[in-house]
Amino acid sequence: MDIVRRYVELKRAGTGSWKGLCPFHAEKTPSFNVHEQRQYFHCFGCGEKGDVFSFLVKIEQRSVHGGAARVGPSGWGGTCPKSSSLPPNDRPPPRRNPSASACFRVMDAATSFFEAQLAGSAGGASRAYLEKRGISSAVRARFRLGYAPPAWDALQKHLALLQVPGTVAEQLGLVGANERGRYDFFRDRVMLPVFDRQKRPIGFFVALARPRGQGTQVRELAGLALFHKKENLYGLHVAMDAIRRSGTAIVVEGNFDVLSLHEAGIEEAVAPMGTALTGEQVKLLSRAAKRMVVVFDGDAAGARAAEKAIPVAVEAGLFFAEADADGRVAQNAGRG
Repeated sequence: MDIVRRYVELKRAGTGSWKGLCPFHAEKTPSFNVHEQRQYFHCFGCGEKGDVFSFLVKIEQRSVHGGAARVGPSGWGGTCPKSSSLPPNDRPPPRRNPSASACFRVMDAATSFFEAQLAGSAGGASRAYLEKRGISSAVRARFRLGYAPPAWDALQKHLALLQVPGTVAEQLGLVGANERGRYDFFRDRVMLPVFDRQKRPIGFFVALARPRGQGTQVRELAGLALFHKKENLYGLHVAMDAIRRSGTAIVVEGNFDVLSLHEAGIEEAVAPMGTALTGEQVKLLSRAAKRMVVVFDGDAAGARAAEKAIPVAVEAGLFFAEADADGRVAQNAGRG
């Protein structure tokens, strides 16, 4: 909300909902909606939608170009802003973006910080929660699970010791900002980092461990400029070797489904990033897999997701096996 309000004048449109004029197209009647709890925006006029990070990317057209970086005294790179048609005196001051290598270093530092917090005294309740869900210390270490402490500036202080500029942490989505200053975006949450094919952390899924076993709310928050959910799979950095050995990729719905299967020794399990399986994700799997098994929930939503995955897998030339209604038995549906 605070970030969107920097660019859009919003008025309340219901409980947890706000409305304003869309910043992405010209309109006189507000059709731009923001859902505060879901941290999601959607314009019913032009169709633009996404989370806070995609909003920033769209509205500021940020990009990271590691090869064009100028390295300063502290080792942090910066890229030249895009050219502007404004007269020189009217142009805003150049905004220095971190280089790609700097972004990866910051994300790795944040991941290590969260890991240490989970292993320390502050992470006791989160460790108990993960153990209750059957996630052992070995799997936690393999996936580099962590914990974000409740303090508003714990991560900021840690990154400051590493001489990471606050602007870099903010651009990566690790830190938020409002009229009172910067604050840690992640607080009192179980952290599930997402990795690219080079096993570099590029973003996070966040789990809210509720008391008395009331369940878990998982939402996606990721590093700007590094994370593209359509092009990555949760757990692939761990599962790839097993997929190469067996020739089979097992695609499940949720991150905790991946963790549970790896805990059970089924190390070929991966999950899409909270969306339907995409062609880019299947192409990643096809580099190592000869067949794909989809095991989604047995409800209507799971069945629809599995049906949408079939043509994507067929187009990639993978053997495809679709789970039955209750998700317990997989049958080979033949090659597409």
